[in-house]
Amino acid sequence: MNFISEEELDVKKGDIITGEITKKPKKIIGSWKISYKALNIESNRQKTKNTEKSEEKNKDTKKKIIVMPESSDYFTGADWTKDSLTDYLKKLGFKDIEAISREPSESNYEKNIFSVYVCTGIFDHENSWEKREKIKARQKIKFFYNEKPMLTVDNCADLDAVLNNEVESYDEFTEKYDEWYVEFKADVTQNFYSELSGRSIVVVSGACRSIILNEAFDGKIDTSVNEGDQVIIRGKINGRKSKLYNGIYVDTLVLEKV
Repeated sequence: MNFISEEELDVKKGDIITGEITKKPKKIIGSWKISYKALNIESNRQKTKNTEKSEEKNKDTKKKIIVMPESSDYFTGADWTKDSLTDYLKKLGFKDIEAISREPSESNYEKNIFSVYVCTGIFDHENSWEKREKIKARQKIKFFYNEKPMLTVDNCADLDAVLNNEVESYDEFTEKYDEWYVEFKADVTQNFYSELSGRSIVVVSGACRSIILNEAFDGKIDTSVNEGDQVIIRGKINGRKSKLYNGIYVDTLVLEKV
């Protein structure tokens, strides 16, 4: 078959032409002559060029080096979150980012990000880095984050509601946030000592009158507070004791004056 274009075309071997037949095919000397109008030409040269560009880009990515603006320790603590750190690393040029959740403990509950590493070698050895250190963009960045960030009135509307007595029952809150760490401001209503129970400090926050603290005090508990003082409380919500006291019971870790 001979396909004959109605107009002169600038094509090379390997180009793909899409068109429509404009006249009824005619058989001339044992061969069909088919007239057509070209609608689109896909250039093999352009495809080759695009492929070369793509391959070159992949080579650049493999070779790309990122100069770290901060050390790995800079990203640990309370200033970063899982999402903000992930977005930041992507903007730097990293593609392989692994975020792993971990339960908080009394020693690190105030942190959102526990640790950050770059993985090297075939066994993904975890290594920290220093400021201005050079890291290949293709390497994996791994970090461990707090799966239960410390609750405050700024990041937890539920806490703000219960502290202002805007809920009918505390049960739903204590069941949802049992064993979560929390921070809030409160007013001291009692500070007393008895041989039976030791020292007890009772506090109230907003309209909530059932936040009770009765702990084994250490250096992080200011026992000098008086009735009427405003304090900051940090501790862990205890669901079992909350039901016992019909309110919110916090195992206190920190009690300090505002």
